[in-house]
Formats: sequence, C-alpha cells, structure tokens
Amino acid sequence: MIIYTDPTTGNVAQCSLASSVPDGVAYKVVKSYGGREFREALTDVDAAGAPVFDLTKAKAIKVKESNQKCDDSLKVITDNYSEAEMKTWVTQELESRQYVADVLAGGTVRPTPFLGGLSAGTGVALSVLADKIILKADGFRLFSATAVGKRQAMENTANAATDIQTLKAVTF
Repeated sequence: MIIYTDPTTGNVAQCSLASSVPDGVAYKVVKSYGGREFREALTDVDAAGAPVFDLTKAKAIKVKESNQKCDDSLKVITDNYSEAEMKTWVTQELESRQYVADVLAGGTVRPTPFLGGLSAGTGVALSVLADKIILKADGFRLFSATAVGKRQAMENTANAATDIQTLKAVTF
C-alpha cells in the first residue's frame, strides 16, 4: 500500500499503485495493516514502514461502529414495524399495563382510548391484545437492554484501549 499527503486537502491518502499518486508528491510504501477499518485514522508510517494511527480518531471510529452494530441488532425486531407504529409503543404498553392492573384489582377499568381503537381495528379482544402487547414490550425491553449493554461495553473497551492492536480486537 502507498500513502501520501494529498496536496489539495492536506489529509493522508492511500492507494495501491505509485502511478496513482499525484505528480511531484512524495509517498511512502506501507506494510499492509490488515484492512480498512481505521483507514481514516492513518496518519503516517514509522521508519520500518508500519502504519501509525491517530488513536483518538480510531477510538471514535470504533465507537461509531458500536452504535451501528447495536442499531443493526435491534433492526431484527424494528424492521417489522413502521416508524409511526413504533412511536405508539409507549402508549400501547402504558394502556395495556393500566388495563390489566385495573382488571386484576377488580375495580373500575380506566379508559384506554388507543387500546380500544386498536382492538376495534384488529378485531382482537382488548384483554388478549393487552396481554400480547405486554409480552412483546417485555421481550423488546430485554432484547434491547442486552444490545445496548453490548454497545456500552464495546464503547468502554474501545475508549480504554491504549494501542491500535487492542482496539482492533474490540467486538460487539
């Protein structure tokens, strides 16, 4: 691999052929560093031709990756719903838990306007619908808590890394 300082932007640029380097620009041949993961964090090469990275920038890249991995894992569930419907999840859960609590207490059942409309629209009995919503809400809470925990662990480990090799080993 070849790196050089782009005369237009002043940033370190990479290419695979010396003929790709702009005329008159000095370049260095660099040993392969195993991928493109920290390409934007590459700043130079040392005397032996090994790449030198901006560790702060590389950490930021890894943290961004942790966010993306978390989002991707949650898409297993959220891709099955529209954005508009997901915005109603809090209301659905609140009304469902309220309805079940009122029924179990044997007292007056407070109005559940969203749940009532949902029940009418789907043809599913209010009690059945409330139970299903609570079950799904509890499942999503557990699933998302696990994903967010993994994301936070990845971010903490990345931020604690003291060298690029340790940072490369951080996974979701």
